[in-house]
Amino acid sequence: MAVRQIISSAGAITFLLTLSPAYAADSIRQSVLFSSALQPGPETGADGRILVHCDAGKSLVGLGVNHTDRMVGYWYRCAANTGEGLWDPNNILTFFGKGKLTGTVVGWHDCPQDYYIVGLGVTGGHYTADSHGLAEVTPAPMIADLQPLCRRGVSPIAVYQTQRSYFENAENNSLFDVPAQSPAASSPKACAPGTVAVGILFAVDFRRDIDPNNVFRDAALICDHLSGLTLGPPKTTYSPH
Repeated sequence: MAVRQIISSAGAITFLLTLSPAYAADSIRQSVLFSSALQPGPETGADGRILVHCDAGKSLVGLGVNHTDRMVGYWYRCAANTGEGLWDPNNILTFFGKGKLTGTVVGWHDCPQDYYIVGLGVTGGHYTADSHGLAEVTPAPMIADLQPLCRRGVSPIAVYQTQRSYFENAENNSLFDVPAQSPAASSPKACAPGTVAVGILFAVDFRRDIDPNNVFRDAALICDHLSGLTLGPPKTTYSPH
């Protein structure tokens, strides 16, 4: 069977993402903050890319966001699929991400058992460096937080929306929220019906000596089929307390 291959280099690490031709065109969804069509690429520069991807047979079920007054790093969790729309609770792996992973608050956004990430909400904010008395230009927004939307893989179908994290000293950052889109709404930002997230593509600026640093500019879900299942429309919405 023919495959489509996308290669993204980040330092000495090369990521190879193989997608079936039936779903290759829609595998990387529209980005959640700027509604852009992100493509993989090198991590370096002002418009770098970081490709996060679970191993074959696993799906994305949790995201940890490292915060100061904004997002500065991430972790992620992948669960093995049983082939019946469920995950194996004994085969869940947590991975280190990139960015600033120490000395920060980690906000974990985990799906309940047998729920998979299918959408991604985002909190954005505006961050201005010290202008030393000069006129300040309103900067483009960057990611402050991400809130996955989770969906159950078997009947009864239901969705679970994770909530915004707590930020430190973010009162002046003009925070705003862009809600997660549901697959039922046929949104280009959400996983298509019958698919779930297997990764995330980040747009970043990790150049040294910039203020602020460790900048996450945007994010897009990478989606693929879940064991050949077709997920029906959601009937119930749950939110954490």
